[in-house]
Amino acid sequence: MGTTRRGIAPVIAVLLCAAAAGGGEPSSLQAYFLDGDPVAKWKLPKRLKEISGLASTPDGRLFGHDDETATLYQLDFEDDEIVKSFSLGTPALRGDFEGLAVANDRFFLVSSSGRLHEAREGEDGDSVDFVVHETKLGRHCEIEGLAYEPEDDTLLLLCKTSRKKKFRNFVVVHRWSLAAGESAEPPHLLVPLIDILDRIEAQSFRPSGIERHPISGNYFIVAAREGAIAEITSSGALVSARSLPKRHRQVEGIAFSPDGGLVLGDEGSKSRARLTVYRARPAAGQADSGPISR
Repeated sequence: MGTTRRGIAPVIAVLLCAAAAGGGEPSSLQAYFLDGDPVAKWKLPKRLKEISGLASTPDGRLFGHDDETATLYQLDFEDDEIVKSFSLGTPALRGDFEGLAVANDRFFLVSSSGRLHEAREGEDGDSVDFVVHETKLGRHCEIEGLAYEPEDDTLLLLCKTSRKKKFRNFVVVHRWSLAAGESAEPPHLLVPLIDILDRIEAQSFRPSGIERHPISGNYFIVAAREGAIAEITSSGALVSARSLPKRHRQVEGIAFSPDGGLVLGDEGSKSRARLTVYRARPAAGQADSGPISR
């Protein structure tokens, strides 16, 4: 399968001593060996050429979806296989789907217009019922990413392109309360765009995916076109930002494995889509765990 692997070093101790350049907030992003060999590389099957969102379940399983049909795939990058798939509706609902999140035992799929589709997990080959929530956030921006914040039971809807002039100089993350079924308080996080551009030395940063780090609680945001990644706190303060290695052509999805591995999903474009998993740097005085035997 062309897969290369190394052990994932524990992340917790690293985060206690890593600091963002120019700031006092601990940086989860700086803990990862993005310029080194990945833990795993997997060229996905052709049917997942247009992989978009990624998300992990509370028990550590990884799911992904493409951007045209509401079909969810359980992905096992340890064995390079699709474990199962199930779809929302019969036949599978079609649309422009841009993000996936798992809130406890509920799956949420978001469209570019901000429409949320909620469903329970299905067995392999199942078509499951779903509920639609109209957030109307598409009036403000084109949505391009979704994540779950368990601290206050909210969904994070990432804005790719703002339709409001007052937001155009910011990276915008809208917050949606699952309990109330409406915008949370505060309704959004605003990250000054210039702060990110200064770090990545680019002219733009158009977000394509977001996920919450399971240890620090910070949010990682990727931008496919710019090949960059940023880390912000849950209150919207920029912690760190950098360019991604050139091996990443178009990162659309981001997730974390149970042991802290950073999982990035590249859409296939003119070739096969890929999953790439990165380990974290070992803490001071801790040896690298070395290659995983297969």
